[in-house]
Amino acid sequence: MADQGLLDFLEEKSRCAYLSELRDRQKDREISRILNKIDAESFSTKDWQDALEYFTYVKKEIQDKKSAKAYLEEYFSGKYSK
Repeated sequence: MADQGLLDFLEEKSRCAYLSELRDRQKDREISRILNKIDAESFSTKDWQDALEYFTYVKKEIQDKKSAKAYLEEYFSGKYSK
């Protein structure tokens, strides 16, 4: 996993042909499932920051990798509006 960024990893694991397909709402459940299996430490803080910005369209400062992962898990579970 260290050889590729988080977004690329999610793209590959969710079988998307293009990164932009990750934003397809029909992929939310799949992305949520993948995120639940990832150890937050497997990716850099920058990777988590980039993923948060990519999916939420908001520049959000993160405290640490685990809180970023938790935020994304909640985001894809439907807790936060998209």
